[in-house]
Amino acid sequence: PTLQETRTFDVKTNQTVTIRTKEVAKDYRFMPEPDLPPLILNEEVFGTPGMDLEGFLESNLPELPEDAQRRLKTSYGLSDYMASVLTGDPPAIELFDTAVHHANRQLTMDRERKKVPETVANLLCNELFALVRELEMQRLIEEGILDGTGETSVRFSRVDGNQLGEVVALVLEGSISNTMAKQLLRVLYEESNELKQFSAREVAQKRGFQLISDSVELAKIAHRVIAENPEEMERYKLGGKFARKITKFLLGKSMAASQGNAHPERLNEVLVEVLEEIAPLSKE
Repeated sequence: PTLQETRTFDVKTNQTVTIRTKEVAKDYRFMPEPDLPPLILNEEVFGTPGMDLEGFLESNLPELPEDAQRRLKTSYGLSDYMASVLTGDPPAIELFDTAVHHANRQLTMDRERKKVPETVANLLCNELFALVRELEMQRLIEEGILDGTGETSVRFSRVDGNQLGEVVALVLEGSISNTMAKQLLRVLYEESNELKQFSAREVAQKRGFQLISDSVELAKIAHRVIAENPEEMERYKLGGKFARKITKFLLGKSMAASQGNAHPERLNEVLVEVLEEIAPLSKE
């Protein structure tokens, strides 16, 4: 049987300990409050047929941190670290769920959707938290809204889950790079008032955040870089490890020439085609 006792919580051991025990219920000085009628919690009170107290609490109480962390790891495959960062700031969990849902709605390929949770978590934990810390927390402290002792929370973020989800969709569909995604998030954050009527996709187009994936444009870049590096091309013609090394070198130069705006996979494919056209290597 359960002992009738008064307990307290020890923060050092994360356990409750006994303060004192009581022999019988009357030792607690229990007595009815004459001015309070009995409280009967049933489906009439809850307004839902078949609803009891347990069901009401389960459907209305916020998700517990341990349950949320378990769900983030099992449902989304997040690492322990990412799950713990998100559960450390409850508003971040809702923003994460919204972003994942919105990104999945905009993507059609399953292989892209599989990357959504991790990409959302990375941008949220590494970039959005940093923007809130840099651009929001100091202002809130100066205005007296916060006292400076609180942790950074995305509840103060000017970028919402739908915007973050759309940025993630742009990354995974190959429209923008990870670097562009970080820059786009900053623009959306810093100019939130001016850009609130535009979607993240529209802002990306207006500000020129767009990977170059057109084969003709990429070929022009590759031809220009090859022409600027004749000595490396002579080494490339030696074939074997020289060709592989110079190809990587030219790929880096071509990416730099595009100012990081070239689609990496497409640029690599086009560069290889251009090299085979200019200096075909022996198949032996």
